[in-house]
Amino acid sequence: MSETNPSGAIHPTLFLVLWGVLGFGLRWIQPLEFTGPEFLGTAANTLTVTGIALFVWSAIELRRHGATLEHKDATKELVTSGPYRFSRHPIYVALTLLLLGFALDVSDWWFVILTVAFWAAVQWFTVRKEDAWLAREFGAEHARYRDSVRQWI
Repeated sequence: MSETNPSGAIHPTLFLVLWGVLGFGLRWIQPLEFTGPEFLGTAANTLTVTGIALFVWSAIELRRHGATLEHKDATKELVTSGPYRFSRHPIYVALTLLLLGFALDVSDWWFVILTVAFWAAVQWFTVRKEDAWLAREFGAEHARYRDSVRQWI
């Protein structure tokens, strides 16, 4: 924890970059392509569009409450409206949906596997630390929120 990162959480951008570098690198070295039913393309597009919409909605809701996507900016208010009524971390849900949509679109197991790894890394190195910081900052208010809203979905 520091003034530039109050929660001490690792920004998910690092995990996104690793996902891309590893995914394209592994795909170049040894593709693990798969074929699926015809609806796979529709599923990929649906996940991608849902991920984009959820990301934008979440970012707008944060902005409405004076918060940003930057970890260096400590939130002054616990945001519990909009998509935050359904998930405590809707932006990370959105990113995971986007990555899974891409993985299905390119039909490569490496990207599917790395999407699971992305989710695990964000959970371990970002969400846990953010939740601990929010619990310290907002106490009982965060406890009520944590007890009434799922962490992911």
